[in-house]
Amino acid sequence: MTNGEDVRQRWLRESNQLDQFGTLIRDRTKHALQNAGLWADVTTRTKSIDSILKKLLLKPNYSYDSLPDLVGVRVIVRYRPEVSRVSEIVGGLFNCTVADDKSVRLADDGVGYLSIHREASLWHTDQQVAVFPPQRFRAEIQMRTLAQHLWSEMSHDTFYKSNEQTISPELKRRVNLMAALLEIADNEFTRLHDEVAELPDMLEIGILKHLEASYFQFASERGNPDLSLLVIKLLLPLYGVDEGAVGAQIDQFVAARRNVISTVFDIQRELPQTRSVFLSQPEVLMLYERLEQDPLAVRERWSAVFPDAELERVALAFGISFDD
Repeated sequence: MTNGEDVRQRWLRESNQLDQFGTLIRDRTKHALQNAGLWADVTTRTKSIDSILKKLLLKPNYSYDSLPDLVGVRVIVRYRPEVSRVSEIVGGLFNCTVADDKSVRLADDGVGYLSIHREASLWHTDQQVAVFPPQRFRAEIQMRTLAQHLWSEMSHDTFYKSNEQTISPELKRRVNLMAALLEIADNEFTRLHDEVAELPDMLEIGILKHLEASYFQFASERGNPDLSLLVIKLLLPLYGVDEGAVGAQIDQFVAARRNVISTVFDIQRELPQTRSVFLSQPEVLMLYERLEQDPLAVRERWSAVFPDAELERVALAFGISFDD
């Protein structure tokens, strides 16, 4: 039987270091996903002493040392294929257990909680391994979509871990219907994301998806898509190439200016009151590319729709002058 007082004292001694370990795992994960151009909401939490004691009371076969989730890191993405990508990236960053894909546990006709979990610790070659030895510091990393997260949060305190023997057939059917609806929505969001960008009259959306993949390498703020599409449509006529090749041209530009872009975003992130609002929009990369090529042509088109002051803020941030 677990000695509650011993657990309390142990947690009091180690909780600050557990917080630090969680922050390290979160920050490394967030940075790696950013480099991959993936938007993700990455958070961490250290299990409270109350939660630990409750879990040990419910699962006496566990001890404080064997609990897998004293530190938890949660990664929430938008689309289902991104969950697998996150799992692969996390597996390269840390010494991880095999991915626990909750969908595999469901029968072919089953529905319910979906997520991928991995237990992570530092590699023995990591510079911080002496501070956070793997035998004491492990984190459970949960990776899921926004829809899967909604199911998890809404079902957690009601029924998803309930004993099926205590649930009436009617209630169980309602639970399954709700889970199925969210899973269908999750799948459809992914399909819509892929198919809409391929429509011949949706060129601007395809370019926006392209821009987002680069933008999320430097920022975590999600832009306003309506504003993005308006700017993209405004700037497209300035390209002297086939419009279908614009995305590739911007990719090449971003790769060549990566250090400059990263520095500008780092500086502007600390100046929210004075920076251009477009520094929180993916199309700022398109603006930078066009401003470097022909700032006066950009300004001429821009002035017909947007305030000059916003464009000047963007140009100034990237060291571009409108003076002849």
